[in-house]
Amino acid sequence: MTDIRTKPFTTNVLTICQLKEILSVLPDANEYGDKYEVWIGDKNTFLSNPVTSIWPLNKTDNGCDIILE
Repeated sequence: MTDIRTKPFTTNVLTICQLKEILSVLPDANEYGDKYEVWIGDKNTFLSNPVTSIWPLNKTDNGCDIILE
């Protein structure tokens, strides 16, 4: 199981299965009750922003890809 607190996770394409595994070991909030957030970065500009929406892509009756914005 991947724990990104000890080693960054890199891949060519992040799958939903891998994302679930990564998130499963992380706590929801810190010791003060502040909830942890999801951010997305751009390695070309070195900027990052909080994720504010999730959209389905390539939907089928069985599932879909997702995009984080």
